[in-house]
Amino acid sequence: MTDRWIIYVSDRAQLKKLEAEPETVLSMEQALHELAFTGPILGHLQVAPDHKGPKSEGFRVMVGVLKNKLRSNIPAMSGSFRKSIEDAVAKEVEESKINEEGWSEILMMPSLLRVFTRVNLLAFLGEEQAGKIKVYDDVMAFFWSCAKAFPIVNLMPEFTMPLISPIAMGFGITRQIVYNLILRMTGNSMAGTATDTMHITHWVAEMTKLRDVAAVARVTLGLLFASAFQVPMIAQFVIYRLCMHSEYSAKLREEAAEFESSTFSAKNEDMPYLDSFIKETSRLSPGPILSAPRTVMIPYTTADGCHIPSGNWLAIPQIALMRDEKIWSNGKGFEGFRFVDDDQSSESRWTHPSYEYPFWGSIRHACPARFYVSVVMKMILSHLLLSYEFKLKDEKAAPCLTFGKVRLPSPFMTLLVKKRVTKEVK
Repeated sequence: MTDRWIIYVSDRAQLKKLEAEPETVLSMEQALHELAFTGPILGHLQVAPDHKGPKSEGFRVMVGVLKNKLRSNIPAMSGSFRKSIEDAVAKEVEESKINEEGWSEILMMPSLLRVFTRVNLLAFLGEEQAGKIKVYDDVMAFFWSCAKAFPIVNLMPEFTMPLISPIAMGFGITRQIVYNLILRMTGNSMAGTATDTMHITHWVAEMTKLRDVAAVARVTLGLLFASAFQVPMIAQFVIYRLCMHSEYSAKLREEAAEFESSTFSAKNEDMPYLDSFIKETSRLSPGPILSAPRTVMIPYTTADGCHIPSGNWLAIPQIALMRDEKIWSNGKGFEGFRFVDDDQSSESRWTHPSYEYPFWGSIRHACPARFYVSVVMKMILSHLLLSYEFKLKDEKAAPCLTFGKVRLPSPFMTLLVKKRVTKEVK
């Protein structure tokens, strides 16, 4: 990078030690703030890092809401999630171009963002707001403005940000509209007048110690922004693998049929074969080339004597680590059911982080939304497997491109989709 060094660490003993360092020494909050460009993207509505680690109010609320509240309510919300997914996918297929052979041509990246956004609206705003077309349009407009601004701010020198970022974000018009909605809902929740309380916006207001409605709404806006893009990108990589490895389709469809009417549990023990397929895809195509970044807040010396001046980053080189042949048998090859075991142990599941599999960040501070992400991912993929035939329009096209610190799925990848016809058994 032009403005700092990234020092990569993969030794298990060193990673344990780095995890134990306080935020004032090695800051996760600061690194994520810099990596996601929350300042340029969210502007004056961002929640600034306070470097208190687990004692931070933002960190405490995030974990409490995403890991506890949302996860525990997954069984009750499963039916709504499934219905939203079915409607969203059907809409994408119906409104797409149909070729001469009757296949719908779907540009995957924007399509998956729209599908996941419809599901996320249920989780963030509840059924009452998620069902409003204007709310969906406003949130999508905000996400598109973020998507357009991100490559611009990612390439510009830091000293130009005060001038460039407002222009890149369209002066925050779409952001302000979404924030105003969250602000109104937060005010109702904190005043005890909310009629719909089964969603993240209410839970944030319920759990926080902050009494400033605007400050609470900024926390929720930050969570909404953080949820937008990563999951659709993972889904595109998985669908690509499903198309390239059709030998797994029969077993995955069989499993999807078995769980078609079941309520997903908060333990994430459902659909072990699809879980393994997703985890193996994520192992080879995790998105960011680094994991668990930490900004060095004060000059720091590692256990092996590496001295790092403040302002630089420590991180895990996750793509290299998760393809290392010394750790993984056939580490560069794809084995879709690599993580299926007879005991269905937690270590084999996609949501389980480890020092060799840092997809969710560090073990101590793994992504608290991973259980929700896993359930929604399985619902969408199993619905595709059961209801549609699909294949790539061009199997030889590059599946991804590298942009800075992120390996993105190709924005030009087109999926051919057709309603699946199943014969009734008499």
